[in-house]
Amino acid sequence: MTKTVLITGGNRGIGLEMVRQYSALGYRVIACCRNPQSAKELLQIAPYALLELDVMKLEHIERIADQLKHETIDILINNAGITGPPNEEFNWKNPAPWLEGLHVMTLAPYIMAQALQLQLEKSSSKLVVNISSVYGSIALNQGKGDYLIYRSSKAALNATTKCLANHWKEKGIVVLALHPGFVKTEMNPYGKISVSTSVKEIRKTLSLVTKKDTGTFIDYLGNPIPW
Repeated sequence: MTKTVLITGGNRGIGLEMVRQYSALGYRVIACCRNPQSAKELLQIAPYALLELDVMKLEHIERIADQLKHETIDILINNAGITGPPNEEFNWKNPAPWLEGLHVMTLAPYIMAQALQLQLEKSSSKLVVNISSVYGSIALNQGKGDYLIYRSSKAALNATTKCLANHWKEKGIVVLALHPGFVKTEMNPYGKISVSTSVKEIRKTLSLVTKKDTGTFIDYLGNPIPW
């Protein structure tokens, strides 16, 4: 039976490559981005559905949940993210960028999962993947205060992932946080691996996920990362 995967932030980088690879494998891919009509590469891939989604707008999430009320979602990949300014650019008198980071990378994945709970429950896979980062690991944080917004938002996402996994354990919904590797993208031009390699390995890792993996923090190869 054909599986359905929903991907946020599907218009560039890792998200775009996920749409490309999952579509090529015959999945029904629901790609979400802020401006579908201008997402030329997504339009060329022609996924099963291409939906407008600004993850900071609750009305967008509610509309998508309503549009997909009869669908089954096997995999929800919360990929949309921003880097935020480096610490030296952060003005403590203006917390707006920090609040934006927390909204996009922590709150939005939680809301998306909750809004699509019924669609996930219909699936035999029931998998929610929150794209996190090793930068969200408190144990591994050796930075000198750099990328405070990004690090703290991803750390908060990890905690949210764990809480949601615990909450949904009896429902059989698997929720995990995943570090895609240091991928070379527009957001990270200093990355060490290509988006195609990262997504290929992510797909392989996700295909091996079982219920016992819920609430874990892993990398794209399936290796555990300390919180």
